[in-house]
Amino acid sequence: MRSNPRAHRPTRMHAFARSITDFGNSGLLLVLSLLIGLWLAVTHGRREAATWLLVVGACALVLALSKLYFRACPVGDWQLRSPSGHAGFSALVYGGFVYCATVREVRWSDWALRLAAALLIGLIAWSRVTLRSHSWVEAVLGSGIGLAALALFVACGRTRTPMPRHLTLVLLAVPLLLWVSMHGLPLNIEPLLARWARWLGAHVLSC
Repeated sequence: MRSNPRAHRPTRMHAFARSITDFGNSGLLLVLSLLIGLWLAVTHGRREAATWLLVVGACALVLALSKLYFRACPVGDWQLRSPSGHAGFSALVYGGFVYCATVREVRWSDWALRLAAALLIGLIAWSRVTLRSHSWVEAVLGSGIGLAALALFVACGRTRTPMPRHLTLVLLAVPLLLWVSMHGLPLNIEPLLARWARWLGAHVLSC
């Protein structure tokens, strides 16, 4: 009896989505953001590194606070309970990496890197919806928070020289190596945020 290939599509799509969503793993992105900060400290000074790390911290804080608020006071009509941290943090960290690697460069390889990063960021947001971890509204809102943080970093940063090509390749390998080592081991703080949100909804917020 021949198997129906259509029956395998949802499974394959979900397997692909799970593989993609791991590139938005908080632990992976935290390591990559620290490496970017270290490179900025060595090549551009502590001010640039501090600016980057403060923006990363601010982005994480805004995402966490928005999750707390909307979990305590969900917007049911919009399916808004928890803005996607994967989508938001990915937009900032991968976008920041590409910005540091390709500042004002017009070579085709730089545009290829920008397009690849944009595609990855978009696929991570798509994966969160496909895996039913978030609604499209939550994925878009999370991405918007991350992109706003990236715009803040670009606005606050000074003119900088791009990363050397060899260092760009090394840092590109970091997410791949971490993806292999951390595959299936997400840094998940959602249960903790859910408990805090229930407490806030019961004792502090009046939605």
